[in-house]
Amino acid sequence: YFDFTIPSIDIGDGLTADKIEKSDTPSENKNEDASMVGRSNSFTKKYWYYPPAPVRCAGQLFDPIRYFCCSGKLYWKTFFYRYYWYSSVPYVDACCCGTPFNSQISFCCKDKVYSIEKIGRPGYIGCCNGQAYNKDKQLCCGGKLYNNEYGCSLQCCGSKAYSKTNGLCCNDILIPRRGNTPMSCCGNSVYNPQTEKCCGNCATKLISGEECCGEGIYKPATEICCGGKAYPKSRYNSCCWNPPNGVGSRPYDSRNYLCCGSRVYRKIYGIGTKCCSCYMNGKYIAKIYNNAKSRCCGCRVYTMPNSSYTSCCCNYKYYYFNRYCPYFPYYYYFPRPYYYHHNYPTCRLIDPSQHSCCNGNVFNKFGPYDRCCNTVRYDRRYYICCNGQVRKRVSPTTTTCCGTEPYNYRENTCCYNQVDELPLHIFLFLHP
Repeated sequence: YFDFTIPSIDIGDGLTADKIEKSDTPSENKNEDASMVGRSNSFTKKYWYYPPAPVRCAGQLFDPIRYFCCSGKLYWKTFFYRYYWYSSVPYVDACCCGTPFNSQISFCCKDKVYSIEKIGRPGYIGCCNGQAYNKDKQLCCGGKLYNNEYGCSLQCCGSKAYSKTNGLCCNDILIPRRGNTPMSCCGNSVYNPQTEKCCGNCATKLISGEECCGEGIYKPATEICCGGKAYPKSRYNSCCWNPPNGVGSRPYDSRNYLCCGSRVYRKIYGIGTKCCSCYMNGKYIAKIYNNAKSRCCGCRVYTMPNSSYTSCCCNYKYYYFNRYCPYFPYYYYFPRPYYYHHNYPTCRLIDPSQHSCCNGNVFNKFGPYDRCCNTVRYDRRYYICCNGQVRKRVSPTTTTCCGTEPYNYRENTCCYNQVDELPLHIFLFLHP
């Protein structure tokens, strides 16, 4: 059963409630998101699949799964022949200064292609000042190669190579070790962690019961640290953090004040004073409210019609990046948003004991088999949700989705979101 309209009814005292009407047969979901799915499916059902990020080659959209771009030209990836020549055409999947090459067996350094087998092992080949090298045997520091036959014995410090047993690198400055004295970096210098503490790149004497606070120290037993400064606990017990680095943070007494959106407010509603805030575009948007009479939904404060309406039901607006577009050579469909904005959704308050929410739509309380699909309620015993569309199950327990269409995975298979018959040997194995 499905609900698509929610007429309001008067319940007295100027209040309204949502009346839920049921229909016996499911109808097509016609909202904007669902219709986009349907159009994309009807246009490209045969070659419809989920892509990586959009790609262009000399201004031309192309399929990065089957093709790659090299100096403004498209090259076909011969998938089944990655390591061998086939019909005198080698597999290529990458570009090296205008030259296509097989990244499985070759490596590009500057403008030359090197054979991985002749240099080392895959994943351990590097490029140093235009020269390919074996990372297992050499180390590149600032464009210079150093022999490193024993693996990890050498490390880089700027353009120099050094051994950790002989020195310590602090911000690209090499500092020699002094005997067996413990050394750690503190800014551009070193300190002894057994007798000193590094606070904000400044080394200070280690005293029991003291901790770092900015570039100084404080006593956690009697002080709090807020914004890099120490404050007495006799006056403050909390810190109102100011993102992103804490500069401008303020201490406050949480018994009488509230931190909301990096600002301190007096609790004008007593213990019922709450914060409704969002952090967007580099700053907080915040407001305090009375929790006994209001609720915060999607960064906005809504007044409760009565005490039982305590939950939010919001419709989040999705903004899709290239939702469906005629890419070369196939159409692409994005089943999920590339980016979505949810700072100010359309919300309403509901009674959680009486209602259920489905992306902004309010329904009577869901039963044990009810589920939400986009903005529609359905019974999972008889239906399935396929990419925002409710479809009837083709079998009680072996139904799954192929794009927006259901199929029986024991009898069919899904390839590029197209339902095909199982190969005979697999079918016979599943149905002995």
